[in-house]
Amino acid sequence: MRSVKKINWFFLLLLLFFAATAQAQHPCYLKLNRQDGLPSDAVYNVFQDSKGFMWMATGEGLCRYDGFEFVSYKSTEQTSLPGSCIREDKYGRIWYENFDGYLYYTDSGKLKSINQNTPYYYLPFGISTHYLYITTNKGADIYDIATLKHVKSLDIPVTTWINTVSSSNAYYMLSENILYKISDDLSLTSCKIPTSEKGVLHNMYAAPDGVYITSGNSAEKGFYCYDKNLKLVKKISIQGQMTIQHVSAIDSSIFINSPTGSFTYAIEDASGERKAAYFNGKSVSGVIKDRQNNIWFSTTNEGLFIVPDMKNILFPTETFTINKIVVARDGYFAATQKGKLLHVNQNFENSMVVSSDPGNSSIYYLYADSQYAIYSSLGFTLTSVAGKKYEHKKIIALKEVVRLDNKYYAFASSVFCGFMKNHSSSNSEKSVWDSLNNSEKNTRYPDITPLINLVRGKSVTYDAQNRQIFFATNKGVYCVSPHAVSTITPNGQSVFANSLQAVNGVLYALTSMGLVLKIPYTPSGAVASCKNLPLKDISIMKRFGNELYLFGEGNLYKLNTINDSIERIEISIDINGINDILKDKEKLYVVTNEGIISLNNQGYKTKRKPALFYINSVTANGKPISADGNNELNYFENNITISFSVLDFGTVVQAGVYYKLNDNEWKEITKGSRLLQFPALANGSYTLSFKLGEYGSIVKKIQFSIQPAFWKQWWFYLICLLVVFTLILVYYKRKINVRINKLEAQKKSMQLEQELGKSMLTSIRAQMNPHFFYNALNTIQAYIFMNDKTRASSYLAKFSRLTRIILEMSEAETVSLNEEAETMKLYLDLEKMRFESGFEYDMQFHGIDNKEMIEIPSMIIQPYIENAIKHGLLHKNGDKLLHIIFERNSNILQVTIDDNGIGRKRSEELNKIRTEKYRSFATKASEKRMELLNKGRSEKIKIEITDKTHPNGSAAGTRVVIKIPI
Repeated sequence: MRSVKKINWFFLLLLLFFAATAQAQHPCYLKLNRQDGLPSDAVYNVFQDSKGFMWMATGEGLCRYDGFEFVSYKSTEQTSLPGSCIREDKYGRIWYENFDGYLYYTDSGKLKSINQNTPYYYLPFGISTHYLYITTNKGADIYDIATLKHVKSLDIPVTTWINTVSSSNAYYMLSENILYKISDDLSLTSCKIPTSEKGVLHNMYAAPDGVYITSGNSAEKGFYCYDKNLKLVKKISIQGQMTIQHVSAIDSSIFINSPTGSFTYAIEDASGERKAAYFNGKSVSGVIKDRQNNIWFSTTNEGLFIVPDMKNILFPTETFTINKIVVARDGYFAATQKGKLLHVNQNFENSMVVSSDPGNSSIYYLYADSQYAIYSSLGFTLTSVAGKKYEHKKIIALKEVVRLDNKYYAFASSVFCGFMKNHSSSNSEKSVWDSLNNSEKNTRYPDITPLINLVRGKSVTYDAQNRQIFFATNKGVYCVSPHAVSTITPNGQSVFANSLQAVNGVLYALTSMGLVLKIPYTPSGAVASCKNLPLKDISIMKRFGNELYLFGEGNLYKLNTINDSIERIEISIDINGINDILKDKEKLYVVTNEGIISLNNQGYKTKRKPALFYINSVTANGKPISADGNNELNYFENNITISFSVLDFGTVVQAGVYYKLNDNEWKEITKGSRLLQFPALANGSYTLSFKLGEYGSIVKKIQFSIQPAFWKQWWFYLICLLVVFTLILVYYKRKINVRINKLEAQKKSMQLEQELGKSMLTSIRAQMNPHFFYNALNTIQAYIFMNDKTRASSYLAKFSRLTRIILEMSEAETVSLNEEAETMKLYLDLEKMRFESGFEYDMQFHGIDNKEMIEIPSMIIQPYIENAIKHGLLHKNGDKLLHIIFERNSNILQVTIDDNGIGRKRSEELNKIRTEKYRSFATKASEKRMELLNKGRSEKIKIEITDKTHPNGSAAGTRVVIKIPI
C-alpha cells in the first residue's frame, strides 16, 4: 500500500537551557508514522544504503522505505522482531541485530540468519571490509564476510562488556576501563580509559576518525574523543545532565539524542556550549543525514521526523490562524480567520489587535501601504496605520485593491470595478484619473466610482508607466486608460482570470483552470498574442518587483519576468496548508494554518540533489530479466512488467515519472503507482526510457527485443510455400488419379455391364435352351396331333407367357420375390405338363410376410430348378418330387431347392455317355453371372450344394441352398 507522505508541522517549546529572550521558532519537518505505512511508531535505528533506500529498525522488525511504500523483512527464524544496529556490507546485504543479540541479513529479498553462538546480550555487531564481528562472553567471534563462515575467535579476559561500535576497518569493544580494537588484519590492541563513577556505565559511539566515549550514561562530564590509533585526542565538556540514547556525528556537529529531545554541540568547540535543541519532549533514538541533506530523527514512540532544511524556520501562531500577511511599519499586518487585523513584530510575536470584524468572519483579502490597511471579510474595512477606523462598508465585497496615485485607488469587487478616493487627499489635488472619475460619479458612495458595472470583479493590477489599469472579471479582462475602457481579447478570445499582474508591458493572468498566461500589450492597451507558460494547477500568484511567486499542488515557483525563467522552490509543505506568500527584503515567508515559515535566505534558491530512479525488477511473463543489456525474448514472452522506485525524500510532492517506448510520445505513469506494465507487446526491438518530471532528462533505459513468432519467420513462410506447393501438387495428382480411377472404374463398370449383359443373354439362352424349347414345342405338337386342342392351347399360352416374363425380367437387375416365385411356378407347371405324371412340386414361404417388399437379382433361382429337373428328376423312375422353400433370416433370404432325383454323380455319368466334353450350359452361365453379381459386394451371394444319400449309400437326390443378401 502506498505510504502517503503528509506534512505535519509541529512546534517545539523553548528548551530549558535557552535564555529567556530566545525566539519562539522551530525547524519545519515532515512526519512518517503508522498512518503512513510505517510498521511501528517505535523506531530504534535509521540507515541509508548505498543505493539510496532508507532502512528502519522498528518495534515490528526491519523495513525498507523508498519514499513511496514500506516493505517489511521478516523470517520464521527470528527470536524477536525489535532491534537496531543496521549495517550494509560490501555485497549490498543489509544487516540488523534484534535485542536478543541475534543477527539477520537480507538476501534476494528475504531475511536470513547466520549460524552464531548464543549471544552475550545485545551489543552492536561490527562489519569491516573483510570480516563480521560478534561479541561473546569470552571475546569476539569473527566471520568471513564473503562466505559467512567462522574463521577465528579472539579470547579477551574481561568479565563485563559495556559497549561496542564498528567503523569500515575496525571493531571497538569497551569493557569497564579498557578500550579494545580489532583491526581488519585481525590484530588486537587496547588502551586504558578514565575510570567512571561507581555504578555508572560508559557509552561508546562512532566518530568520523575514531570513537566517542561518554563518562557514563549521562554526558554530564562530556566526551572523550579517541582516534583510530586509540589515542585520546581531546575531551568535549557538556553542560547539564541528560540520559543518552544515541550519539550521532553529522558534519561538524554532535547530536546527543535523549528521551527529552536532540541537542547539538560543535565538534571543534571544547567549551561545551550547546548550539541548538530540537524536538523538546520527544524521545529521539537517532539522527542521520541522507544524500539529499535531509536530517532524519527517529523516535521511540512517534515514528520519524524529516527536516529538509534546518534553517527553514516555523514561527508558530498557536492562538490564531493567519490568512494573509503584508508588510507594515516595524513588523507586519496579519489577517486572521476570526476577523481580526493584527500587528506583529518581525519575529511574529507581541501581536496587537488593530481592528476586528464584529461577526468574526474570516478575512480573505488584505492590503496595506504607508497610509492605510484595507481588508475584506463580509464587506471591507479601511483603517489608517495609526489605528483610526474611517469606514466599514458591508455591502461591497472587495476582492483586490491597487494604489494609482495619492488621490485614487482602483479596486475589484463582486458588484463592480472602479475607483476609491484616498481620504487623506484634498479635492484640489490633481490626478490623471479625475476626468474618468468625475464622469462616472456615484451619489450613494461619494468616495467610490463604478467604472465597470454588473460584473463580478476578481483582480486588479496597475501599470504606472503606461497608466493602464487591468480588471479581471467574470466577463473577461478590461483595460482602463485615463480616457477609455476596452476589453482584452488576445487572438480574438476573451480571457477569464482569477488574478492579474502587469509587469514591464506584459500582463500575466492566472486563469480559473490554474494556467498562467503571458499577454504582451502596447501603451494603447492593444494585444496581439497570448502565450501559455509551462505551469499548471496554480492557485496563488503574487508579485514582488520583477518576480512572480506561484503556488499550486504543493509546488512553489519563482518566475523571473525579465527572462521568463522558472525555478521551483522546495519547501515541503502540504497543498492545503498555504494561505499567502510574502517577500520582505531578501526573506521569503509562506503563511500556513500552523504558522509562518521563513525560508532559508539562500536555501530556497539552491536546488536539491536530484531524486534517484531505481529499477527494482523487470519481468517477462513473470520471469525475471535483466534491466541492463539487450534481452532477447521469445514471441510469447511479451507481457512486460517493470517495478521501480523514486528515491526522493524530504518533499511532499515528488516529480512525476514519465516513460517513452521507442520514439513514441512521453507519457506520465499514474501517480500512486510504481508499476509499469505492457501486457501484449508485438514482436520487435524496444527501448524503454524513463525520466523524472515533464522537463527532466532521461534517467534510465531498458532495451529488449521480442522475437517474431515462428509463423512470422522467413523460413516458416518458405516451409508454408513448399507445403502449399506440395499440397497443390498432391491435390492435382490425386485429382488426376481420381479421374484415372474413375475412368478405370467406368471402364470396368462398362465391362461388367457388358459381361452382365452377356450373362443375362446367356441366362436367357440357358432359360430357353434348346432342350426345353424343343421339348415344349414337341409337347405342343403332340397335343395337336392328338387333337387335344384345349391342352395344346393351354400349354402354348403358358409357354408364351413364360417366354415374355423371362425376356422382361432380363432387362431388370432385380425383381420382387413374388415375381420370381410366380415365374418359377409357371415354369414348373410347364415341366409338369410335359412329364404328364409322376412329377410333383411344392413351394413354401417361412418368415416372409410381404413377398413384394423383398428384391432379389433376376433369374438367379431358375437355373438351379432347371438342373434339378433335367439332371436329377428326368432320369428317375417312380415319383419325382421337388421342394422349393423360401426362408428369411434377418437380412438373408435363403432359398432351398430339394429334389429326390438320381444325384449329381449318376447324372454326370449319364451326361458323359452322351458326350465326353459335356458340361451344362446353364450351370456355367449361372456361375459366371454369380461371379459378376458378387463383385463389389460386402455381403455376397452364397450357394451350397449337398448330395443326399439313403442309409445304404445310394443317391437320394440333391439339395441346393442359395443365400441372397436383401
